[in-house]
Amino acid sequence: MNKLACWLLLAPVPAALVAAPARVARVGELEGKVEVQIHAADAWRPAARNMPLVERSWVRTANAASVEMELDDGSVLRLSGDALFEFSDYTRLSTGQRISVLSIDHGVAYFTGEPDRRDAVILVVPGAQATVHTGTRLRLEARDDSSQIAVLEGKIRFSSPAAEMELSESETARVENGKPRAILPVP
Repeated sequence: MNKLACWLLLAPVPAALVAAPARVARVGELEGKVEVQIHAADAWRPAARNMPLVERSWVRTANAASVEMELDDGSVLRLSGDALFEFSDYTRLSTGQRISVLSIDHGVAYFTGEPDRRDAVILVVPGAQATVHTGTRLRLEARDDSSQIAVLEGKIRFSSPAAEMELSESETARVENGKPRAILPVP
């Protein structure tokens, strides 16, 4: 084999060596009817314990169902009742920084986690999002008429089209859907 042919065979290797590995979360405990869609073209199928979840995976739960998903950074997201969720962005940059954008379309979710200082963890509900920087426990609720983010422990950066603010333990913000200017502190 000549030198040019050898070089062409080895040229892609360095790119593969510096590419960041794919991130994989997994299904933990589950109860009731829980389904996943790994890729957009895939059919929905029953979830199973330890099933891998990657970027763009969807998870849905029926009325009396619940599921726990364990992220590769040690964070946990739990869905309960009629809920629909997506791993909107679940990547690792070539620098090692992990990006997690977790979107709740509807239903109730609980998040517990403490991202590494360089990682980005963002939880999204219709009309608002929470950026997590420290150890935090959150309750997120997305309904047809409103979305709500409650800080059970820790601190987050709350953002919506109408406001951006820090929320601390025992504080809740509610956004009324269709009224992007309505940010209501909830007692």
